[in-house]
Amino acid sequence: MSQALYSILIPLREDALILPNSAVSEVTVQETLEPPDEGSPPWMMGWYALAERRVPVIAFEALNGAKPPALGRRTRLTIINSFGTRIHGSQFALLTPGHPQLISLTPEVVRAAALRPTDRAELLLSRLRVGDRQAAIPDLEAIEGALAASLPVV
Repeated sequence: MSQALYSILIPLREDALILPNSAVSEVTVQETLEPPDEGSPPWMMGWYALAERRVPVIAFEALNGAKPPALGRRTRLTIINSFGTRIHGSQFALLTPGHPQLISLTPEVVRAAALRPTDRAELLLSRLRVGDRQAAIPDLEAIEGALAASLPVV
């Protein structure tokens, strides 16, 4: 009997991320974002109001060195549990061009893949090939560190 690891595949414009189910709190439609604070890095897309608090919204592609994605009708916010203590509220949101999907990872469908030359290695734990698609496993602690360094102290 094969062991399966249930995960979330999060689509990006030209890439995808894989996260464990426990890392994803919710997925919501991107409506109105508060603009980013003055002097924010280009990957900081703004703020989302969630349960009477502000959750920072980032574009992973831009954090990883590519252009920030354009916002559109299908844009979603995937709320991530950061599991750390360096950002207020312990959550941030990823801007995604579509709806994340539940996937089952088994040894039969997963293969290791090399990091891309454009990847920032400090942001990724690894890359995988899942079937015919490649996806990155982000380092949530590194993302939280980048966020903590760029956000105003609360």
